[in-house]
Amino acid sequence: MADSKVSYTSWTRLEPRPRGNSLAEGLAARIRDPYWMLTRQWQLGEFQGEDAGSIAWAELAPVVTKLERWGAAGVADAALPFAAPLERQALAEPDAFDLPTRIEIAEAFLLLLRQSAGLPDADCKQLVFALEAVFPLPFATPGDRSTDDLAFAALWKGRTFDGAELWRQGGSDATKFAASVDARLVTKLSPAQKQAVTAVADRFVKWAADVYGTPPAPALADPPTWDSQRIEYGWEVSSRVAYGPGTCLALNARPDHDAELEWYSFDCRKLTGSAAATLGTQSPVRRVIPTHIRFHGMPSARWWQFEGGSMGFDDLRIDHVDLPKLLLLDFMLVYSNDWYALPLELDVGSICFLDQLTVLDVFGISNNLARAEATPVPASSDGPTDRFSVFGLSSSDGSATPSFFVLPPSAAGGVQRGTVLEKVHFVRDELAGLVWGVEELIEDRHGQPWLGRDRNAGRATGGGDPAGNSLRYQLASKVPSNWVPFVPVLRQSTSVSGASLNRILLEEAVLNELEVDGNPVPLGRLLNPPGSETTGYRVFEEEVGGDGMTVSRAVYRSRWIDGSLHSWVARQRLPGGGPGSSGLAFDRLLPPIS
Repeated sequence: MADSKVSYTSWTRLEPRPRGNSLAEGLAARIRDPYWMLTRQWQLGEFQGEDAGSIAWAELAPVVTKLERWGAAGVADAALPFAAPLERQALAEPDAFDLPTRIEIAEAFLLLLRQSAGLPDADCKQLVFALEAVFPLPFATPGDRSTDDLAFAALWKGRTFDGAELWRQGGSDATKFAASVDARLVTKLSPAQKQAVTAVADRFVKWAADVYGTPPAPALADPPTWDSQRIEYGWEVSSRVAYGPGTCLALNARPDHDAELEWYSFDCRKLTGSAAATLGTQSPVRRVIPTHIRFHGMPSARWWQFEGGSMGFDDLRIDHVDLPKLLLLDFMLVYSNDWYALPLELDVGSICFLDQLTVLDVFGISNNLARAEATPVPASSDGPTDRFSVFGLSSSDGSATPSFFVLPPSAAGGVQRGTVLEKVHFVRDELAGLVWGVEELIEDRHGQPWLGRDRNAGRATGGGDPAGNSLRYQLASKVPSNWVPFVPVLRQSTSVSGASLNRILLEEAVLNELEVDGNPVPLGRLLNPPGSETTGYRVFEEEVGGDGMTVSRAVYRSRWIDGSLHSWVARQRLPGGGPGSSGLAFDRLLPPIS
């Protein structure tokens, strides 16, 4: 029998035995070598005295004015309201209601007739047939939309009408709504039907306005600030504040890659006009307490404080050409505790001029600080004569750096991006000598994204006569249905000075005029701007670089300062993913079909 082994575990407890009742000696933390500490402080320059004290408070008296108007090319200058974010007003597309929304409005109208006006079902059914004849739903046709659209059309055709079009043509005046609807009907309303429509007209118009805002536009349209040839937004906001002799202030706006409007999305220029320039409102002197700027991984300002290892500066890999990274690291480690932040509350839509700042230190010494970019550059300097301003705007007309800060009435970082409804890639095909507009996604009739490659399902890809065993001749190879070709053309234009100029434009083209079926046709909104059905869609050639670009339409959502909720559809332009190839080829001999 094996010997059993017994294990014994024991602990030894260590306890301090103080020889006195006082903790003063332990808390004193005496330094046994003070000379070494003094030497280290001397080596680091801590004994170099400066006549400077810590900041106690700061005084500032800003001049504040408001942004008042906004406009774009081809759009009349109008007052700038503050009832919604600036992105909603300037970047949003005009509402184009999808099929479910149009049906929902129609069903809400019929529900009011039944419940509120007490119209019998027979009269409601007769009214539906009469309204459908005048306000039919824009159902899809086979071949141009998805199978979901066709199934949706088969479900609702003959059962309802276009409620959004009824709302638009009926008008917002409830007293004239019934007469306006009756005037458009072929089969006129009966007295009972007309009385019921008049009774619910006010509730219907108010409900539609509360839920959907405004009726749909008569036809699909681009945002008023969208330049389809430049494929970008272009507009400006202005103020009557004086900005030089006889001039006012204007700000050109360019949204960032997230379709947001931060303060750095604006460039300044002088605006001449008949509007009387003002000097803004002088705010009372404000006394504020500055606070240190802090960021993640910032070195501690205290000399003997242990720092955490959350930011591993020793892991940074800096190449000999990474000068910006080296400068940023130097700033973070050496000069980060020299920066302060001052709280300054401004209303949205404000322009703040702050040319001077008074800082008082703990010794009572007052220092007047001017703007950094206002300091003249020495004449002996070999560098550029323009001052760099971190938080200042740029000037689009080449004038001096603006001396103000703008707080636009925008949601900025509070905007949430939702579903991408449409996406188009502009791709350069060097082998074919073309630019392709590839519709990766388009919006179908019921408001959902539809993959462009699904349009090629069941499409014939062969060519020539399939009969016999001889070789087949193919004039041009097939390209996917969602690849729309653009060819360079020479067009004359007029410059600002009136001179005639020749420009190269990219014009939407047809690959094979002999082929009735199978030519790529754009179905989305991005490649079908207003007017393109007659003149064709044209893009400035310089807008599509070697890497191409990507343009998308997406749903955005944000709350405003009054708590109201706003949603809109805006467009976004991003760099492309490089050149591509469609596989297009001409004059080919193909093997016989087996």
